[in-house]
Amino acid sequence: MIDNFDYSVFLNFAFKDKIFLLLSVVIGLVFLLALFFLIFTILLRVANIQKAKHWTILEKEWSPDMLDIIAGDKPKEKLWSQRR
Repeated sequence: MIDNFDYSVFLNFAFKDKIFLLLSVVIGLVFLLALFFLIFTILLRVANIQKAKHWTILEKEWSPDMLDIIAGDKPKEKLWSQRR
């Protein structure tokens, strides 16, 4: 008896009613929107990591001269000449 059961009855029943079709489309769109936000978040995270690496390198280059400039031992033009 189970071998002869037509499972397509459930699919036909679900999509005959327009509200289930609308609900399925809305759920699909929300899923795609969530996927878009996931990808966008990952891309922003990668970009921020690269910016942080860049600023870390600049801080390491500028720190020794910055302290001397603040103390007045070196002119501020020294820092501007190192600027990228």
